[in-house]
Amino acid sequence: MRRVAVDHMRARPDEYGIFFFSETEFDTFLHSMSQSCTWGDELTLRAYIYIYIYIYIYNIYICACVCT
Repeated sequence: MRRVAVDHMRARPDEYGIFFFSETEFDTFLHSMSQSCTWGDELTLRAYIYIYIYIYIYNIYICACVCT
C-alpha cells in the first residue's frame, strides 16, 4: 500500500509537489515515505484515499452497468 501511494504522488508532482519548497525536497520526501518504518503523514494518507476511493467508485459503476 505504501508503494502505491508513493508511486501515485510521484506520478502527480503538480498535485503533491506544491507542498514542498523544491523538487529536491519533494524527492527526499518520496524516498523517505518509500522506506519501511517511516510514519505516513496526511499527504500520504490523502494519496492512498484518493487511489482507493477512485477504485471503489469505479467498481461500483462497473457493477451497476453490468448487473442491470
